[in-house]
Amino acid sequence: MMARGRRSTATTPTPVACSEWSQMLFDKKEDRNTLTSSCHVRLAGTVLLLITSLSVPACAQEGDQDQSIRHYISAAWNTLTRSTDDCKSYEDSKVTSKPTLYLPADFIADANFEAFEKRCRVNVLRLSHVVARLDDVPVSSLRQSGLLYLPKPYIVPGGRFNEMYGWDSYFIELGLLADGRSDLAKNILENFLFEVEHYMVVC
Repeated sequence: MMARGRRSTATTPTPVACSEWSQMLFDKKEDRNTLTSSCHVRLAGTVLLLITSLSVPACAQEGDQDQSIRHYISAAWNTLTRSTDDCKSYEDSKVTSKPTLYLPADFIADANFEAFEKRCRVNVLRLSHVVARLDDVPVSSLRQSGLLYLPKPYIVPGGRFNEMYGWDSYFIELGLLADGRSDLAKNILENFLFEVEHYMVVC
């Protein structure tokens, strides 16, 4: 998840999961806990359905070309894995300033973050306050571009990206489950739930 200038997904994101539905709740002035709990249920149910529908063994008869493609895909997951506690995830030729990681205002950070900040030479900042609505923290209030903290490793849609994107992650989940990488698929789901809880949207 990226907090960057005009295309930031940090504070004025375009919701993917729970989008129109969540806006309906806001229009009805439902509280933050109601939205969070409901989104958790919807997201968990969606992934369970995906796991069930994709738990099909690969075809026994595969040609050499099919096996080569499968091997390429399997090897690419590790190449495309990012994590907000990995220094390499902040290497971005598009950003010339010191990288920044934004923590939720209500997130309890341990002592490891101080060591991480020095080791990766990253500015670790907090959002100004707890996000209760989609536009609570406008982009203009952020000091500079940066990543939003996510607790689990995730897959990016291409080598030039360091952010987790909701739309791309849906199709990435399909590929991970089809390839037997339920560990990474679960990580992305947990990040979705973290986003709903702390940023009020799947970005």
